[in-house]
Amino acid sequence: MVGLFSSAQQNKQIGIEWGIYESVVNGNCVPNAFSAPGTALSAYNISVTCSSSAHTEGAVLINTYRLTSTAQTGTYGTLDYVYRSMQATVSIQPP
Repeated sequence: MVGLFSSAQQNKQIGIEWGIYESVVNGNCVPNAFSAPGTALSAYNISVTCSSSAHTEGAVLINTYRLTSTAQTGTYGTLDYVYRSMQATVSIQPP
């Protein structure tokens, strides 16, 4: 059971890192669902949601992204069901 929990932790972290890259580097704030096929983590469904907002500080526009990543596997109500969630907020100032 400990292995299921630690794998869920890794998967939710993968989702957050993907979301940060997509939002900050690529400027995409879109929800996504994926898995990690061909790996030990492939049994997990990873879901990422993103919302964005723009804030002005003085004359500078700052884009802020709020990300939520969830990882789950198994069937709800059974002993092998695991669900983990993580949130992150990131901002980037335009060059």
